[in-house]
Amino acid sequence: MKFCDLVGSTGISAQLDAEEWRDLVGGYLDAASAAVTEMGGHVAKKPGDGLLALFGYPVAQENDAERAARAALAIQRALAELNRNNAGTGKPVLAARIGLETGPAVVDAAGEIYGDVANIAARVQALAEPGAVLVTARVQRQIAGLFVAEERGTQRSRVCPSRRLCSGSSARGAADAVPARAS
Repeated sequence: MKFCDLVGSTGISAQLDAEEWRDLVGGYLDAASAAVTEMGGHVAKKPGDGLLALFGYPVAQENDAERAARAALAIQRALAELNRNNAGTGKPVLAARIGLETGPAVVDAAGEIYGDVANIAARVQALAEPGAVLVTARVQRQIAGLFVAEERGTQRSRVCPSRRLCSGSSARGAADAVPARAS
């Protein structure tokens, strides 16, 4: 499960009129949603300027964690591209925090998600630095060797230890590599 949220969105939205904010967030959410669906994920919710995505829904696959991590890095690349395209237009620079967790969940007919995995993904996202993807130890075990990850140590929340996902490993090719921070 992946939770993604824009950094400082309340302050940014206060600087723009509602239509400008909608267009800016809409461009980001469209790019983020495309990254999720291209990797076989399911966009479950778009709360405000956030995005909650499921991998392994409705059918689990062996590489769900890998696909979620690749989608998270693709979101950061897409956001960097959006910022490059908006440079010089007076639009604010956007940054996102992304948290990944894996575990069982139940999705009911109304699309509500039950299980601790969504709460943990949201907590992990809140601990991430702007422009970063933070994964739990459970996710790291599933994607070990596929990505470069920095140890982040033990956090005071229930998520410990966590790692910052930096890029795809060189074994997967340069196309997967991105800076840890979106520029």
